[in-house]
Amino acid sequence: MKKILQSLCGIAILLAFATVSAFAQGVTSSGLSGVVNDNNGEGLPGATVQAVHTPTGTTYGAVTNVSGRFRMPNVRVGGPYTVTVTFVGFQESVIENINLSLGQTLNLNIELNEESTVLQEVVVRSTRGQVIDGDRTGASTNLSREKLEAIPTISRSINDFTTLTPQSSGTSFGGADNRYNNYTIDGNLYNNNFGLGSAQFAGGNPISLDAIEEVQVNIAPYDVTQSGFTGASVNAITKSGTNEVEASAYTLFQNQNTQGTTLNGGQDVPFSESTRQIHGVTLGLPIIKNKLFFFGAFEFEDRAIPGDTRRAARPEEGLLPDLELGIARMTADQAEFVQQQMQEIYGYETGAFENYPFEDVATRLNFRLDYNLDQNNKIMLRYNSFQQRRDVGINGNSIRGLPASQRFRNTARFGNEALTFRNGNYGSEENVQSIVGEWSSSIGSNMANKLNIGYTSNVSQRFIPGDQNFPMSEILEFDGSTPLYFASLGTELFTRGNLLDNKTFNITNNFNYFMGDHTFTAGVNFEYMTFDNAFNPTWDSWYRWNSYDDFVSAVIDRDLSVRPAGFAIGFTYDEDNPFTLPTDRTQFGQVGLYVQDEYQATDDLKLTLGMRVEMPFYPIDAPRNTRVEDLGISVENPRNAGEFVEPRVDQFPSVNPIFSPRFGFNWDALGDKTLQVRGGTGLFAGRPIFVHLSNQINGNGVTRGFIGLLEDDWGQDGNPEWEGFQDDINYYRPNPAEQEPTVSSSLSVTDQDFRLPQTWRSNLAADYNYNGFIFTVEGIFSKDYNTPFSANLSSVPTGESINIAGNAYPTYDQVALGGAINELYYLTNINDRTYAALTLGVEKNWGKGIFTSLAYTRSQSRDFGLSGGSQAASLWPGEVQEGRNNPEEGFSRNDQPNRVVGLITFNTKGLNETNNTSFNLIYSGGEQNRFSYTYSSNLNGEGSGSSLMYVPSNFEEAQLIDRVSGGSITQTAEQQWDILNNYIENDPYLSENRGSVTERNGAILPWLHRLDLSITQDIHLTKDPSKHKLQFEANVENVLNLVNDSWGVSRVVVQRNLMNFEGTDANGNAEFTINSIQGESTYPTDVTIPDFDLSQTWRAQFGVRYIF
Repeated sequence: MKKILQSLCGIAILLAFATVSAFAQGVTSSGLSGVVNDNNGEGLPGATVQAVHTPTGTTYGAVTNVSGRFRMPNVRVGGPYTVTVTFVGFQESVIENINLSLGQTLNLNIELNEESTVLQEVVVRSTRGQVIDGDRTGASTNLSREKLEAIPTISRSINDFTTLTPQSSGTSFGGADNRYNNYTIDGNLYNNNFGLGSAQFAGGNPISLDAIEEVQVNIAPYDVTQSGFTGASVNAITKSGTNEVEASAYTLFQNQNTQGTTLNGGQDVPFSESTRQIHGVTLGLPIIKNKLFFFGAFEFEDRAIPGDTRRAARPEEGLLPDLELGIARMTADQAEFVQQQMQEIYGYETGAFENYPFEDVATRLNFRLDYNLDQNNKIMLRYNSFQQRRDVGINGNSIRGLPASQRFRNTARFGNEALTFRNGNYGSEENVQSIVGEWSSSIGSNMANKLNIGYTSNVSQRFIPGDQNFPMSEILEFDGSTPLYFASLGTELFTRGNLLDNKTFNITNNFNYFMGDHTFTAGVNFEYMTFDNAFNPTWDSWYRWNSYDDFVSAVIDRDLSVRPAGFAIGFTYDEDNPFTLPTDRTQFGQVGLYVQDEYQATDDLKLTLGMRVEMPFYPIDAPRNTRVEDLGISVENPRNAGEFVEPRVDQFPSVNPIFSPRFGFNWDALGDKTLQVRGGTGLFAGRPIFVHLSNQINGNGVTRGFIGLLEDDWGQDGNPEWEGFQDDINYYRPNPAEQEPTVSSSLSVTDQDFRLPQTWRSNLAADYNYNGFIFTVEGIFSKDYNTPFSANLSSVPTGESINIAGNAYPTYDQVALGGAINELYYLTNINDRTYAALTLGVEKNWGKGIFTSLAYTRSQSRDFGLSGGSQAASLWPGEVQEGRNNPEEGFSRNDQPNRVVGLITFNTKGLNETNNTSFNLIYSGGEQNRFSYTYSSNLNGEGSGSSLMYVPSNFEEAQLIDRVSGGSITQTAEQQWDILNNYIENDPYLSENRGSVTERNGAILPWLHRLDLSITQDIHLTKDPSKHKLQFEANVENVLNLVNDSWGVSRVVVQRNLMNFEGTDANGNAEFTINSIQGESTYPTDVTIPDFDLSQTWRAQFGVRYIF
């Protein structure tokens, strides 16, 4: 298999290199505009312009105004179109083979000859996605169906294609958090609105790639009808039917034999059997020719991957616990004994303890109808359904506010030395239903309207493997004084009652009025979202045992003298429904109003000026906690001196309008479409990440609670008496009638003046066509405003500092506000990130089926260190010198200073119509990631690892002390300095910054080069090349690794915390020791090492498609 793929890749690479916008809230259509002149260049008023979409017979019409100008907004994407222009006394002009890209408004300058004049051929060719386009202003990327079919992909996600945007880095655009992107499909919002996880789309990957017609990525669109992002606006439209019956059936396949198994010079990578199969069908047809069209797509995906790859130890066979080989410390005899006893005593099925698979099954369904009522009215209706059920490994996190649940060093419950029984994991179900309708109309000769209405339901919930209610038991074993995970079984502690139900309703209406050289737009956009979120940790109860023997004694032998080291159980304060899992509701709505004037100042210059205002509102009926208010807390906001915060968990922001003015221009500098200068400036408003608002309700202290007990807490201070392990999950659950609402030790509140995030983005670019080479120079600068930010009001300056080589590190106390609140997170805004980028690009269509493009981007993104998680604490910046409530500016975690992306496509159809073989290569290269050097231990009092490291210039500045054990020196300070100094010398970043405090994310991983390949081969079964053909395809990711298993491999940081804070001397000077590599006794010498993981190897996917 590998040799075959190597040969195919080699052939493809040799061949390739040898030949070397009408808008809505989401973009859904294209447009035509232009001017009709006579022989003298005078505009002809009253000329009739008709455009016919040849595949469907869809007709659009316009009449020129007094200046001879015409406009056709809301035109169907694609083509080819035939445009016919007629005027009394003049010869008819016919222009054919016009193709339109998503969001493109093609400008046509048409000259009519008088009837007595000899007719001359009119030739206009429009290529979809062309760079030089009079409608372009800011940075954007269009991906036509042809490109979507050419770009290599295995995941078949839209995110695989947006990587062609030069200003992207993964799923981040312009350096922004990827949750600040706005995704639409057919104009309907399709975001991960709540913000949990890393998925961008609702449901993750909800629509079949075979249902997508075109994708557009807008970084800086200066049309005010687009909003909802501070990163990028990613708009996709689905396929529609035509007058021809077109259908396809396909299957795609990959398994463990279609990917690499070695890395770094032949080292075997552990792997298990895995399979992935995708089967799909598409059908497009006319229901009424030229009138009503249908398109449908269905896809089924079935994936089986290894679950827990660790194996139980078998000493009798010589299989002893081994971290690298994945052999756990629990023996097979112990695991089998637990399985048997759980079944016999409790009737509980633990599931397998090793070698079990995880399944991932998904279905995607898409239907679309297009109806041409008449020349002036078009209607579209689309329905999409996505359902997925997948197994997921046990969560390793602690329970916030419960010390008994803290996780330990061996990478949490799924540590390399621990086993998880099959039913101790969890499953995730996604159910996405979406429907959208659109009505486009032309009103007379000078008005047009587009109405888009969409609704999306996105339900994400967890399920319990085996569907059993059973307490979770977490078993530890100690390595000396270090607790390490041993085994886990029972209901995963975050799964029961874990639900997110997001409903989104949106309406957009855009009205256009054409007057002379002006196109006026007025529009309204309304969005309403509801989030029903249930998060109820330890609802089925949770036990932690300090040893396997304790577990056996307490759970199997029923010894009442053995108590758990930790216990927790959740409960509700609802007295009427004490066993019903509580759910929190968050709601959000906003109205957007906007006006715009698009002015065609001359034939070569277009100016756009607009204003948009967003009015968000939060119709949330949140429960009130008077106990919090009774504490009488009034604490100064560290971000705004003189402002005092009095926490209320039931109050959400008031209506705070957000204004977004924008200006854009496009100038055909030479008047011949060879040199285009374009750009603009303006504000763009996004949406908040709603999980950050929901935190306020989830932890309000009046909806739910939990009790957490350590071993000696039973029977104390009103706690229940220990009556042994209970398989009844409700046995220890408190009676709500006996529980008083509490003041949560960790509380979140929101600034009443909280505003939507915004970015001011300016763009200036030039595109030049030289002999078919399109050169682009593009600059972007962004400044973010109103970025969501959490200040921890419980973190109070002590007024003292710790000295490190003359640098003062202020210290903080974590004060229990009101004697009860240890963490009070205040969600507010900060004027945060800046982003600057310069892109150089070139592309050329060589003809004969060959296309190439290459772009290089140099950029810098800086912010104040927001980590971007889901908890309130994730917006409390980490990695600082001065303090987390007033962080210094540093590099953004999404910053990628250098990025290169290139595409080569070669289709033999350009040489021979009957032979259609396609070779497509995409290259991406750049630095992998940024990271920070910090001290381990809690130096400043605001959390371990939050203080940035000072890089010592010499031994004295390192402030190292001898390492002492048992009263004897085991390592002198000088010995430690030799190790640390050698490491600093080996690290380019540290060696260049001696005598300075490191910057947040100042260090950077080396370049990573990736090359992906797709090959398709068509075999025609009839003489008609458009009918009945088989298409074979192969997609290979990370081709370089196929050639050499040391290439295309990411690198990981060996150690980010080089020094451990041990305390201070009598003069307030910090004292340190150096850290060994985590889990080892050796010290780091290399800054990075290759990532030895199966995900770094090449992988391939093969498919066959029948098209008829």
